This record gives sequence, structure tokens and C-alpha cells, in this order.
Amino acid sequence: MPVERVVLDLSTTAYAQTGSEPLERDALYRLVKRVEIRPGALAVVVDLSAVGEDADRRIETTFTLKRRGVETRLVHKGDVRPPDIVLVRRVIRAMGWVDQIKRGASISDVAKADRVSGEFVTQNIDAGFLSPALLDAVIEGRQPPHLTAKRLTRLRLASDWRDQIAQLEA
Repeated sequence: MPVERVVLDLSTTAYAQTGSEPLERDALYRLVKRVEIRPGALAVVVDLSAVGEDADRRIETTFTLKRRGVETRLVHKGDVRPPDIVLVRRVIRAMGWVDQIKRGASISDVAKADRVSGEFVTQNIDAGFLSPALLDAVIEGRQPPHLTAKRLTRLRLASDWRDQIAQLEA
């Protein structure tokens, strides 16, 4: 959550400015005076007198709301989250299927070897053709929040990498 990221950044600030040990999480939360949420923007006002600064500091970030299934996520640029392991595995698996097919295996051979249905392979093989930029994003957890293994299965992924990015950001 952005507020937590701001608070964690303050820990680094407190350490650098005071030369003391970083503040504990509870102490950092007590520094927050006010959190303001407006459409598309979040501001946190922090009282830094405990770490030797005279003035309050206002930290702002913009965000968008993204739906992912039944949940709505507040996402801001540079949002870092752990990689979606199910999605990563699906992509890696699909890349392996593509390699097998390039070597001459049929979809039914691939499905039998992987103990899945041919329909499952057909529905998911597009994931083996993700653009390098999207592949990096998936591995690093930076993919659009609504991009899940389930959604990737339902899509007919564009073959042009630029079109993939536009398709998945929509």
C-alpha cells in the first residue's frame, strides 16, 4: 500500500538524517499526521520533528484503481509486489510447450507428456509468446494488476509485441 511505502521510505530518511538506528514501524506510523485521498491522488503529511526536522513534509503520489476479479487495487507508478507465481509458472510452461512443438511434437503429444488436455495447451500456449517487456514485467511482479493466469487463458493474445502491451494495459 502506498502509505506503507512512504512510511518505510521515512525509515531510511530518519536513519540518514539522525545517524541513529532506523525507527521501528510503530514509531513511523506515529509520525503520520494526515492521509488525504482524492480522485487519482494520495497525499501523506508527516511530522518529522522526532527525527530533527522543523517542518512537516507532504509526500504525494498519483494512482489509478484497477479491478482484478472481485477486488479493486490502488496502483501507483512503480508499484512493487511479489510476482504472481501461478502466472509465472503458466508462462514458463507455455514457453516449454512452444519449444517442444518447434522440435516437432504435436499438441496432443505435448498435452500427454504434461498430463493436461490438448484444449488446455491450446488455450494457454499464447503465453509462450509474450513480448520480452511483458515477460520481464511478469517475472518482476510489474505486470498490470488485472493480468492473471486465468485472464491470459481467456485472451487471444496479439502476435505483435506492441499490440500485446496495448491489449494487456486495457
